[in-house]
Amino acid sequence: EGLFLVHPGKGWPSKTFPVSWWNAIIKGLKDSGKKVAVIGKYVSEEQGYLDVDCFGCYDVKNMLSVDGLIYLISKANILISNDSSPVHMAGAFDNWIILIPTCKHPDHVLPWRKGNQNYKTKSLYKKLACDDIDSSPTQVHGQTIDWVKNGDIRPYLPDPKEVVLTVLNCCGGLQ
Repeated sequence: EGLFLVHPGKGWPSKTFPVSWWNAIIKGLKDSGKKVAVIGKYVSEEQGYLDVDCFGCYDVKNMLSVDGLIYLISKANILISNDSSPVHMAGAFDNWIILIPTCKHPDHVLPWRKGNQNYKTKSLYKKLACDDIDSSPTQVHGQTIDWVKNGDIRPYLPDPKEVVLTVLNCCGGLQ
């Protein structure tokens, strides 16, 4: 079968999704009969991973060295992440990458493989935090992409069912 890696990264408010959103993706993959592993590294209270429901999954958060993480990513069919670090690692291999960007444009995160950024990659989002910033040359105030408008990340996120269907389609899992 194959291994489906989920990285529920936590950092800026613009990169921290609701636990329930990640749980819906994990549940959708498990309900489809997929082997799911949840990865992540605790860095600080503000940065690391979310405490998602790992029941019925391989929970390898905080268990892997960088070498171990790279090895696991290299063996996985697909990586689903909202963070650039595991995406960059996955870019060295021939697996699928599903990026859920909310603050940085996918062109700034997705790897170049086989001459383009579209090879075995999908980027799923409704809009980006940078879409809400006036970056015209006359603006001098300190706008930033580490926050989201009104403090609510949900308007930026695709429906979890859409993410699961995209993942299954990429890996031929709808049979």
